[in-house]
Amino acid sequence: MRIKATCSFKGWHYAGWQIQPHAISVQEIIQQTLKSITKSSVAVIGCSRTDAKVSAEDFVFHFDITMAIPLTNLRKVLNDRLPKDIYIYDLEVVDKSFHARRDSKAKLYRYTIETGAYNVFENEHVYQFNKPIDISLSQQVLDIFVGTHDFTSFNTTPLSVVSNQVRTITFAKIQQAGTKAIVHVQGNGFLHHMVRMIVQTMIEVNKGNITVDDVTRMLQAKDKNVCRYKADAQGLTLERVYYESNNE
Repeated sequence: MRIKATCSFKGWHYAGWQIQPHAISVQEIIQQTLKSITKSSVAVIGCSRTDAKVSAEDFVFHFDITMAIPLTNLRKVLNDRLPKDIYIYDLEVVDKSFHARRDSKAKLYRYTIETGAYNVFENEHVYQFNKPIDISLSQQVLDIFVGTHDFTSFNTTPLSVVSNQVRTITFAKIQQAGTKAIVHVQGNGFLHHMVRMIVQTMIEVNKGNITVDDVTRMLQAKDKNVCRYKADAQGLTLERVYYESNNE
């Protein structure tokens, strides 16, 4: 049977979701844990790749098993054996046609920026900018990216790998929450480093290094060489993955 799983993980200690040849990944840990339970190899397919140190609150993956075990029991055993920075909070049997990556309709990312004093206890999950951010100016920058655009300038996926780099951002918002500036970006698909490059470009405008008009020109250039900005990975969290059944 095919099982759809939803999990959270803190990415600080991992080289991302995807299995890496010389580093520990979340996918590898989950596959090893499932193998210890089922006594057979289980392929785990995730909804997305994530960079090293990136976290997720609502990461979806699927796997097939033949072992007869109630899902409540399987979830408990998984969580008992997984490291404490990975947690499975839902398992459900789905149709064999379900695919965690191909069936996703949209993703929502959150980027957290500390605008107050440096806090050593938060370093694993925020970007320590440690200076105030102009929320109104930042929103002007984010508004540039909303809609359907060719994001060639704002990702590091080679055109030889993905030739069509047109994506739709449905919304991009920033708000101040205490000492933190929180950026939310939702879209139908994201390319490598796309959100981190957008966020750091917004920060560069705040620093006075570039203008809002410069950002528009950079997007319109469709050129891999025009943006060299990329925010720290640990500030990024995959907050939600949407599927047809979400009805949202």
